[in-house]
Amino acid sequence: MNVFIFILSLRCAFVKRSAWWHTSHMWATHQIKALLEELERADPERRVFGAEAHHYRLNAPCPEATVAEFERTNGITLPADYRCFVTQVGDGGAGPYYGQYPLLHSTQESDFGSPFLLTERSEMTNQEVSGGLYLSHQGCGIGTWLIVNGLSYGLLWEGCDDISPTGLSFWQWYERWLLHLRDYALPVLANEQKIKGLRVGMPLAEVARRCPTSERCRFPGYGKDEAYRVSFEGLATQFAVSKNDNIVRIIAHSI
Repeated sequence: MNVFIFILSLRCAFVKRSAWWHTSHMWATHQIKALLEELERADPERRVFGAEAHHYRLNAPCPEATVAEFERTNGITLPADYRCFVTQVGDGGAGPYYGQYPLLHSTQESDFGSPFLLTERSEMTNQEVSGGLYLSHQGCGIGTWLIVNGLSYGLLWEGCDDISPTGLSFWQWYERWLLHLRDYALPVLANEQKIKGLRVGMPLAEVARRCPTSERCRFPGYGKDEAYRVSFEGLATQFAVSKNDNIVRIIAHSI
């Protein structure tokens, strides 16, 4: 009887985990992919940070059997949100910073044998995080780990010389990036299109004429021809301006 109950509980857990993605989030798989496709079209120059690495493209989902074997081999159970994403949306690819590593690639800098025991920021002694799955890199040697064994199970930690808790689950981390794309990157990219064709020598007022927006900040220039620099709301481009209010340099930043 106890064996029957155990098997039944495993079946129930599997059904709940399979349905988890659709009942826990507003984002359906097709909505995520549609947003990424929209960004790929809107950002041909890959102005959004990290896009030059992942190109807004998700890898194909990982088969359920492959994930189950990965869990058995490593003696872990992947957090439900990450597991469902990998099996239903995509196994790595487009994501925060320079994107996500595929599940099987993540084992190269992961150590699942020992539990993760940290509860606060701590110095790192090596690049492997016990109990952590290496999820992505942010640049400058900074990594992101999803804890799959031990304390902070299901939460992300990040760091380089030291490691700190983010307080975010996998899905919270990923959704925050999606919202950044939808609510910030897309509008900025649209505004950037409006100022295409601006050239050195044009008056600064031409920026406001092409893309009516308010000035965000103004500060002293760096070069001998720069009286000051100015940035505008809704643009990722900064302008160095002469004393006569003519553009002397155009500085495009990542979005």
